[in-house]
Amino acid sequence: MKKSREKKNNYMVIRNVATCAVLMLVVQSVCMVYSGEMQRFIQAENRQQIEATAKTGVKSFEQRLSEYMNMVEAMCYCLPDCEQVLNVDNIKTINMMSRIQYVHSSYVVNTSGMAISNRGITVDMRDNSLVKTILKSGREACSEPVYGVDGDKAVFFVGQPIYDQNKMLTGVGMIAIKASVFSDNIAESMAIGKSVCIMLDSEGRVVDSYNGRISQFKKVKNFFNFLKDAEYEEKEGYTRLVNDITIKRTNQCEFRKDGIDYYLSYTPIRTVNGYLVVIYEAKKIYEMVNGVKKYTGYILVGILFCFVIFSIIMVAMNSFLDKGVQHKRKELEERAEIDGLTTLYNKLATEKYIRHYLENEGKNSRSVLFIVDIDDFKTINDTKGHAFGDIVISSIGRGLGSEFRATDIIGRIGGDEFLVFLKNIPNHEIEVKEAERLVKFFRELRPGEYVKTQVTASIGGAVYPDDAEDFETLYKAADEAAYRTKKSGKDGYSFYSEQEINRI
Repeated sequence: MKKSREKKNNYMVIRNVATCAVLMLVVQSVCMVYSGEMQRFIQAENRQQIEATAKTGVKSFEQRLSEYMNMVEAMCYCLPDCEQVLNVDNIKTINMMSRIQYVHSSYVVNTSGMAISNRGITVDMRDNSLVKTILKSGREACSEPVYGVDGDKAVFFVGQPIYDQNKMLTGVGMIAIKASVFSDNIAESMAIGKSVCIMLDSEGRVVDSYNGRISQFKKVKNFFNFLKDAEYEEKEGYTRLVNDITIKRTNQCEFRKDGIDYYLSYTPIRTVNGYLVVIYEAKKIYEMVNGVKKYTGYILVGILFCFVIFSIIMVAMNSFLDKGVQHKRKELEERAEIDGLTTLYNKLATEKYIRHYLENEGKNSRSVLFIVDIDDFKTINDTKGHAFGDIVISSIGRGLGSEFRATDIIGRIGGDEFLVFLKNIPNHEIEVKEAERLVKFFRELRPGEYVKTQVTASIGGAVYPDDAEDFETLYKAADEAAYRTKKSGKDGYSFYSEQEINRI
């Protein structure tokens, strides 16, 4: 009996040990699988974040070019006579543009291709491709990076056609923007940890860059040449990289240079036929992955209990990382939609949200679009300085943002031009009251703490769907009404469908 009991006890011990061993192997296998999934998840999320950062950087740069384009448009409005380029008034006007930050020089060109710069120097631009394009198409345009204008640094030329009162093309207004606007205003805010942000031209030359804390890229002149002898994760990695950039494709790759691993994401800047590249040290991703491995070793000690705990941690980490990435992406997208001076929507965001509303929930409702053009804003800048002009624009932006409903769409679309889009307007009486409210808002506005000034505006309104059934037509109708107000004495409003100019 005693021997039988001992055999039974020995069997139970062996069975328990075997069960524990099996459980250990199962838990170890499961933990290793989860560890691998965690590694892949962290790597994928980091790569997605870097790719999203690159795309947001491209949007921010193109938006900045658009803002300068609006400034040139305002300049061209003041240059109706360009056949006589050696015009003192024209030189004064374009000289004002050259004082704007990151503007290297400014020009006015007649239809023969002869130009004068802000320094009063006559320049032959008959062979300039940008001038030819604008004179031929009658539309705004932007050049690829141009070298030799600002020493060894690149500039971008942006230009606008100039029309006289009879809407005849009389010339071109242009400015040269320093490429450092990228590294100073855009790339630095994009940099995440140890990262490099580089702008390339179509031939792989470095136009401008922000090197952060990675010194290896500071002296790079041609990106293709620099990466030619690097080691790539894929066999034909370098060939694919050059082909992708040549055909304007967004993509990613990993490479090793001077014993250091890097992750690279690149996306095209179609406006200037260039590329934005974000380079990230892979070391940070590997450190996060190694941390996961370390904690996995501790989990194995707890066998089944640790398996349950680890599963809970996995769910929590997945949720946390996903929310973090979504929040960061949303923050970057929202930042790219806001005008920095007024905190209102910028031009691209304003047009996007109005289009979306008209094509969806607002398709069957009545809305009104007001274009607000500040009267004599150039005079304010000339007499009281650009700093005070910025205060005026900022005050108008804050005031308009709080004057209307939170559901309405309000944005700054140019240097001194705003859009106010009001949803669900039941009848024409309300439209008139809202227009009068806008006029009163400007008359009561007194921007400036020590120096106060009176500000008025010329306002044009167009009604959806009475005046137009899409955004482009609605915008043109409101713009025509605003132009009519300005030509008829300013400081008032008019609607597209009415010839009368209203003042209160």
